[in-house]
Amino acid sequence: MKKSNLAESRPREKGLAGLEFAISLPLVLTLTLGVAEFGVGFYQNQLLTEAARSAARYASRIGSPRSEQGLRNLTEKFLQTAGLDPAKATISVVGMTGQPGEPLKVLVSYPAGFTFLSGFFTNVLDDETALLVTGQAAMELE
Repeated sequence: MKKSNLAESRPREKGLAGLEFAISLPLVLTLTLGVAEFGVGFYQNQLLTEAARSAARYASRIGSPRSEQGLRNLTEKFLQTAGLDPAKATISVVGMTGQPGEPLKVLVSYPAGFTFLSGFFTNVLDDETALLVTGQAAMELE
């Protein structure tokens, strides 16, 4: 009796599942960690946007005279409460001395903090070209 082709091909397929797993695991892990990094970046963007919005809202309501340093202090306090280092943040304010009805713009930038893929991004990017996450808000002065 002759053996079927299926029985003859099995010995050659032994270990193939392990090889497929070894090839696909790095790809799946990189994709999963990339999605997690995107989530961290999105979260930081939301924090910075809220910090800028809070500062712009405060400055638009307090009336004259407005203090840019007071606005920066408020924004830095918000960032510190959120767990970010205020010393790394760049805060830009435009329109502090405007008249009622004119826009006041606040822009907050912060270097992106990579959690999982930091080894790769540390080697690719230096401090001068680090990716920045920004949040901005504009409100009319009252």
